[in-house]
Amino acid sequence: QMKVKALQKIKEEERNERKRAAQEMKERRKNAKLLEALRQRNLNLYLPDEEDETAEERDTRLLESLKCSSHNPVSLNEESQLVWPVRLLYPEHATSDLIQQCSEVHCLSDHLSYMFSA
Repeated sequence: QMKVKALQKIKEEERNERKRAAQEMKERRKNAKLLEALRQRNLNLYLPDEEDETAEERDTRLLESLKCSSHNPVSLNEESQLVWPVRLLYPEHATSDLIQQCSEVHCLSDHLSYMFSA
């Protein structure tokens, strides 16, 4: 009885480890695609240089900065288009709006006209 429970626990831990490894691999592929899309578009995103930093470390910092900027980080949609969160600030009213997903192929004016239509 105890041996069976111990074997089940070992199998469950192995399964969980495989699932975790598969999830990490999926996340790495997604990040690599996002970095490649940013490079292809020649976007100049400001990120202060750090001494003795490898390209991989810089890419990691860049991805982290893109993720922490919003609950909806910069991503690629199914059509390989960059999707950005856009925050609109209204300092005179001390408020803001958030467009959670704004594709690179859509005009910002379309979003604004929808938001401010009479």
